Amino acid sequence: AVMPDVHVGKGATVGSVIPTKHAIIPAAVGVDIGCGMNAIRLNLKSSQLPDNLSGLRHAIERKVPVGFDLHKQVKAKASTLTPLDKRLQPIISKHPGLVRMLRKFDMTWQKQLGTLGGGNHFIELCLDENQDVWIMLHSGSRG
Repeated sequence: AVMPDVHVGKGATVGSVIPTKHAIIPAAVGVDIGCGMNAIRLNLKSSQLPDNLSGLRHAIERKVPVGFDLHKQVKAKASTLTPLDKRLQPIISKHPGLVRMLRKFDMTWQKQLGTLGGGNHFIELCLDENQDVWIMLHSGSRG
């Protein structure tokens, strides 16, 4: 089985799914470390979507920076940033070179929240067999 982001990797196919007893390993390859996928069912049915989704697509494209772009200002609330910063600090302490990789490290990671990344990353509307609408996201490690 594979995830929707399947592509060639080093040593194994990125996006391979490895079933195990009592667990599923959705990311067997570490070369895309930092990428994440999430699917959320919305409270919409397919019949509630407009016939033409281009307006929705353009609205998403205006709000979500892609590639190396980031938000011009921090969009996340302090109640979101504080817990993330607390979890980030032990990583930075262990790997101080991470901070030197980016100018204005703190502002950069904060402005990257809510961005997509580049390459094979995507935002997608999906329908399931019950005609429920889902939004699926594959976002990148952002370098």
